[in-house]
Amino acid sequence: MRTIEGLEIDYLRDQLRKVKENEELLVEEIYQWIMANEDMGIGEYADALYEATKIVAEWKRKIK
Repeated sequence: MRTIEGLEIDYLRDQLRKVKENEELLVEEIYQWIMANEDMGIGEYADALYEATKIVAEWKRKIK
C-alpha cells in the first residue's frame, strides 16, 4: 500500500516532468519564430537555439 507521502512525491515528480516538457516546447516555438522571422538559415541553427533558450531562462528568472 502506498503512503500519502509517496503519492505526493509521485505527483510532484509528474508535475516537474510536465513543466520540463512545456519548457522544451516553448524553446522550440521561440526557435521556430526566430528562424522564420530573422531570415536565418541552417547555419544559424545554434545561434537561434541559444537565443530561444536564453529567452526562456530569462522568463523563468522573472516569474520566480
